[in-house]
Amino acid sequence: MHVRNTSTLSLEKTELLDKLRKLEESDLEKADKLAKLEEKYEALQEKFKIIEKRHVEKEIECASLKEKLLIVSPRTESNDYPKTSMKTKNDARKIRLLNDENTARLMQERDEMRQDEKFNIQHFQTISKAQFHKRRKKPHICKKDELVTIKTTHLGTGFKLRPMFYGPPYRIKTFKPHDKYEEKVGQHEGPFLTSTAVDVMKKWSTDEA
Repeated sequence: MHVRNTSTLSLEKTELLDKLRKLEESDLEKADKLAKLEEKYEALQEKFKIIEKRHVEKEIECASLKEKLLIVSPRTESNDYPKTSMKTKNDARKIRLLNDENTARLMQERDEMRQDEKFNIQHFQTISKAQFHKRRKKPHICKKDELVTIKTTHLGTGFKLRPMFYGPPYRIKTFKPHDKYEEKVGQHEGPFLTSTAVDVMKKWSTDEA
């Protein structure tokens, strides 16, 4: 019994020693990683210092350039350099004149295009009006309270079998410009009060009643 307890204790001791050794190895690995990270951090700090130093140098260089520009600009505007200032003024004047000429030319071209388009539209309207009146039949002059029928202008299925004109007749009530009349009718198919051109109307005859 005593021998078994001794062997068990030795095994537990061995396991504990192995665990301790593994922990020490892991601690060493962590220490190595930490050392490497510290080295990288130090290297980054060095790079940051170098970049900051370069940035300061660039700022100093920019400041010196600004000072030089401030020193040079009054000289170019003074009378010590009359040729340069006159040349600059002449160039600016030429550029302004060219811009004014281009603007005036574009405005003139736009006005000419507008006039041409206006003339073309009026010419086309005149020709269209002449052709319309040439082909159009002379309208029938209706009288007030005259009975007329109105042509059906609706499209759809089944309209071929319906009459071409609405009836009973409409009665002329009001005269309107451009050969149009306002008609009124009783109860039947079609609008009860409408305004129609004379082209789609015809006189009511007793033969159609």
